Amino acid sequence: MDIKAVLLDIDNTLLDFNKSAVVASDNTAKKHSVTLPLGYSDVFFKVNDYLWSELERGSIIKQDIY
Repeated sequence: MDIKAVLLDIDNTLLDFNKSAVVASDNTAKKHSVTLPLGYSDVFFKVNDYLWSELERGSIIKQDIY
């Protein structure tokens, strides 16, 4: 048997997605001289989790959130 591909799910397994998202948001805001409100990451993660669950259920498609 020849192995043609190996797939790894790295979100929050090998990579800390939450920390990366906060750092990326903070860096982007700083670069553009924007001050993010306290608690912005809590809102981001609630919305992000909701959208992923809707996508997985088939209630929305990727194009709905672009």
